[in-house]
Amino acid sequence: QELVDWADKIFYMDDANERRFVEQFGQMDKAEKLSNYIIGVNKIPDPAFAEGTEAHRNVILLIHKALKKWTTV
Repeated sequence: QELVDWADKIFYMDDANERRFVEQFGQMDKAEKLSNYIIGVNKIPDPAFAEGTEAHRNVILLIHKALKKWTTV
């Protein structure tokens, strides 16, 4: 709970992550699905399931694209 309270923004990858988050911490305006920041993308897969593959690289690119608004790098 301490990290959730501390965070300005919380991103989750898919609907299952959202359900678990809401069950544990409740609904919060500062928590939202990361794919909301990419037009036409409903879900960003977990990169751990495709590590070392082209799919993994594509997931990393999606994450990077979605987080552009929130980062300065």
